[in-house]
Amino acid sequence: MGKIIFRFAIIISFILYLFSCKEEANFKYNIDNLVEVYWGIPNIIDINPGIRTPEITSPTVFHKNGLVEIGSSETYYWRIYNSRSIIIDNKSEIWQILKLTTDTLHVSISQYPTNDFIMECIYTPVK
Repeated sequence: MGKIIFRFAIIISFILYLFSCKEEANFKYNIDNLVEVYWGIPNIIDINPGIRTPEITSPTVFHKNGLVEIGSSETYYWRIYNSRSIIIDNKSEIWQILKLTTDTLHVSISQYPTNDFIMECIYTPVK
């Protein structure tokens, strides 16, 4: 039963990814600055006091196929949510991108759909 649910989740995520591809044209930032970059350990600027500081010990990598690896063992699905945000689907987070260049990913992360603030942080690529 668990395998069936897992396969169903993969298929649904892939379909959502295909639909999100059309949104890419409206994305404010250069998507190539985001994907396939090994973003290092985030510098946390602000964090909700009710949230435990995440232990991210490995890079975060957004892949073109819709997968995102956050830390060493966490893999999720991502897609463009709107012109300035991405959504981490199975983590229920919205990452509002405040700045995206080849050397900076500055984000404000909130819970989806409640929009409760989680944290603001800056990632830089691993050199």
